[in-house]
Amino acid sequence: MRISGMSPVEAMAAGKPVIGVAQGGLLETVTAGETGFLIADPPTSDAVVAAVAEVEQARGARMSAACIASAQRFTESRFVQRMRAELGMEAQ
Repeated sequence: MRISGMSPVEAMAAGKPVIGVAQGGLLETVTAGETGFLIADPPTSDAVVAAVAEVEQARGARMSAACIASAQRFTESRFVQRMRAELGMEAQ
């Protein structure tokens, strides 16, 4: 199961934790145990089952709130703000 692009962030924006392989962008977007669970590559069925069990045990307002807050790092306005800062442009 390989998840790429903005799908994990979109899931977190909806308050849903992510389960994925610990590589690529997921290493930057998912905080293990807080906004989801990362499993080793190559993923095994046992690892996926264990991650699902962890999500079921950890579900609740705390994990959902952490997912939503984390997704806010990737909003369009934050992206524009960071790009302007990197380019030395004043806020407009």
